[in-house]
Amino acid sequence: MKVLVLGTDKNAFLKTSETFLRLKKYSELISELHIIIKTKKEDSLEFFKDGNLYLYPTKSYFKLGFLFGFYLLGKSILKNSKIDLISSQDPFECGLIANILAKKFKLPLHIQIHTDFLNPLFVKLSFINSLRVVLGKLIVKRASEIRVVSNRIKYSLIKIGISENFITVLPILTDWRRERDQKSSFDLRHKYKNYDYIILMASRLEREKDFGLAINIVDEILKSGGVSGSTKILLLVVGSGSEREFILKRSAEVGISSNIAIEEWAQDLAPYYIGADILLLTSFYEGFGRTMIEAMSLGCPVVSVDCGVAGEIGAEIIPRDSQIASKIIISKLKEHKRVNNFDSFYKISEPDYLKKYYNSWVSALKVFK
Repeated sequence: MKVLVLGTDKNAFLKTSETFLRLKKYSELISELHIIIKTKKEDSLEFFKDGNLYLYPTKSYFKLGFLFGFYLLGKSILKNSKIDLISSQDPFECGLIANILAKKFKLPLHIQIHTDFLNPLFVKLSFINSLRVVLGKLIVKRASEIRVVSNRIKYSLIKIGISENFITVLPILTDWRRERDQKSSFDLRHKYKNYDYIILMASRLEREKDFGLAINIVDEILKSGGVSGSTKILLLVVGSGSEREFILKRSAEVGISSNIAIEEWAQDLAPYYIGADILLLTSFYEGFGRTMIEAMSLGCPVVSVDCGVAGEIGAEIIPRDSQIASKIIISKLKEHKRVNNFDSFYKISEPDYLKKYYNSWVSALKVFK
């Protein structure tokens, strides 16, 4: 089988990245895996081949130039290689071009969905997202097979008329065994020894993560007298992104700057999960929520709004009300209980994951024929 994929993760060009290593494993399942990645001209990335894996940068000169790059490169690949299937890593811009190419060359369309795009909060976040919802609904109805990362997304698609028979739930591969067996490379409690409680958030620092709610929750905890009389509570944010300045500014406005710390994203989050009292998620929407699986595999309790897989893995669910949420978190911190023997449908072994991933491609071919 030969597959063409349209995607956006530039880490694919970094041979030491999880993305590249994952794509390399995908390529070993079939005879050829061609992947076109959205890139800018200034990224200075070039085509390269590694075994059965072929990576192509779009090298776009302007914002929407990657759409032309997807189409032109895709057309060239399809003319020169006997591609059996076209897959898109989202049902939006990538999905649009993938659909055009699939129709033009009469090939099955395989769509992957990692985002809970039918969540009403997804639409409210930006005008572009509202357009993506309209586009996404059209594209998924043209797909021969849809791979989603959670039951939450699956059920949202069923509600708009997509048959369950065309949907495969395949979570994001999490090396939970490595996480479970991981020994901490440093002592988080020693690093932040002036604090009695550490609330961890680990994610991209972007608007959809709603750090404003997290800051308000910590503010409410402190206003109520803290936890067991202690106000030495730290909200530790690990990640990079555009919301960094907002987090610092907002925490200063409410007067809790000394209770907030931001660290750059770390590839190894094990020391943070081991040292933190809880992992907190306040996202407007999540398709999956990989950090939740990682944290609970290492015994760190998860407190989350109802997003991603939180409700399915036993996370403590909080409302989007900072006063009520703060009381729940105070109670959770007082318990001081670790997660033991965590198990979940979303803890999938690598061999099973790769088998199901391959089968989702095969399903698309069968439906199309």
